[in-house]
Amino acid sequence: MRNTIFGGELIRDNGWKLVFTFILFAILAINTVSASNELISSEDLSNDLNNNDINLLANEENYLKNNEIDLQSSEENSLKDENDDFNSIQKLIDNSNDGDSIYLENITYKGNGTPIKVNKNLNIYGYQYQNDVNTVLDADSKSNIFTINPNIQLNLYGLKLINGNSYNGGTITNRGTLNIFN
Repeated sequence: MRNTIFGGELIRDNGWKLVFTFILFAILAINTVSASNELISSEDLSNDLNNNDINLLANEENYLKNNEIDLQSSEENSLKDENDDFNSIQKLIDNSNDGDSIYLENITYKGNGTPIKVNKNLNIYGYQYQNDVNTVLDADSKSNIFTINPNIQLNLYGLKLINGNSYNGGTITNRGTLNIFN
């Protein structure tokens, strides 16, 4: 009989521990699994994070009007340039950081006899590239359009490259890695 009582006390003690553990687990589970129906707006995010911490996806709202170009992940969030020639794109490349994305306006950029030199890993997007709208880069048969340095990766999206001309090729002199997407 004494062994049975002793056994019952052990079972009750283990039962108490089991019940206590279950209650503790339930409380923690309820507190950690909570959801909110509230949506976080991009304005709220921009108030909470630095511009350098957010990598925006390319969409129609990311394109800036009046020939402004958005450089992501750089110290200056956007640059303005009134020109529609290759110099304006070259300035954007020169002022960008390695790995940045440059979004071009829906205009035709004209060649000026000097190709655009790419010396950083970059993504260059034509206006509304995902909707089959192509931004035009026209070398006007004065030069090639891009010269890509060794060990550099350039990704082009939604650009129409026309009238490239050079002694060593046509539109692009590529010494690095080039990916073209439409």
